[in-house]
Amino acid sequence: MAKQKSGRVDIECDLHGLTRDEAWIELQQVVALLRRRKKGRARIIHGCGEVLSEMVYEFAQQAPDLQIEQERNNAGASIIELIPGRARDFGLLV
Repeated sequence: MAKQKSGRVDIECDLHGLTRDEAWIELQQVVALLRRRKKGRARIIHGCGEVLSEMVYEFAQQAPDLQIEQERNNAGASIIELIPGRARDFGLLV
């Protein structure tokens, strides 16, 4: 489950041990929290395996209001950032 974090990352979510489907649901919950706040960044710990890391990128690419990047010096984690207003630019209601 997502934890509150201080500093540059608002939420940390560790997907280790989850199936792809369980991890997808966790990501939905994390992004819903960011959207309720109307801003924020989440560190998603997916490990270095292909299944979860590719799924995290796939998830983020489907949402026009999210930006994703690999965490610096950590191939097993990514940072997802909510870009307020971007969803409206694509005609989506958020």
